[in-house]
Amino acid sequence: MTDEDAKKLEELTPEEEDFLDTVILSDVVYDSIIDQLNFDKSDELYARLIKNVLKRQTRDQIVLTIWNSLSEDQNKHLKDYIAQSSKTAPFLSSESVLMEFAQMYPDLMEKIFANLSDFFKEFIDKYNEFLAL
Repeated sequence: MTDEDAKKLEELTPEEEDFLDTVILSDVVYDSIIDQLNFDKSDELYARLIKNVLKRQTRDQIVLTIWNSLSEDQNKHLKDYIAQSSKTAPFLSSESVLMEFAQMYPDLMEKIFANLSDFFKEFIDKYNEFLAL
């Protein structure tokens, strides 16, 4: 890291720091899961392909968990939040809006994390089982 890079890191807003922390943590989690899969890790192209599949399936799992875990009040709030977001941040994907919404509810986030833990274990088991065939 250059001195210029270090200076840029010092100038980050708290929101930018949180985003950077999330990205780094996500990559560490994904890399950890990839390490547990039985394939030749020197095949960088295949590793990137599997990582992208894992990322896509993780996002899908998060969205599914959110939809399946909403209380009646949260569901109503979500509809209002989506309507508001479409006006204030039309550039956001529906996934991003849904994930931002979930962060307002700690109990919902707990369900997401618990579900992701099970999802990652199942992903690893199914992948390795498939390769063993």
